[in-house]
Amino acid sequence: MSCAVGSWTGSGDDEGGTHWDFTLSLREAGPDLVGAFHWMGSDGSVGDEQIRGRVDCQARTLDWQGESASGGTETMDIITAHYTGTFDSDFRSFSATWVGGTPGTLRGARP
Repeated sequence: MSCAVGSWTGSGDDEGGTHWDFTLSLREAGPDLVGAFHWMGSDGSVGDEQIRGRVDCQARTLDWQGESASGGTETMDIITAHYTGTFDSDFRSFSATWVGGTPGTLRGARP
């Protein structure tokens, strides 16, 4: 089993000033991880993003790509993004950045 499989919670901030809280569930699908973010923004946006990508457990890195998204508000849609980041040494938390839409940073931890 991959070092990142399971449930995560966290938060992030985009460069536009929106604060985001999220839950993330990851599972293995062949050599990839697939999962779903559930996003809740300080602007009232709520939605889901399906992701697929890789984790290098030895290097402790992640590289995920959003494949589909739904939800948002009248002024902001939940979009797909590209995430890159690193896990801490015991795989209990990670920090990452995203590009796509309004870029930002996030930090997640196992609940």
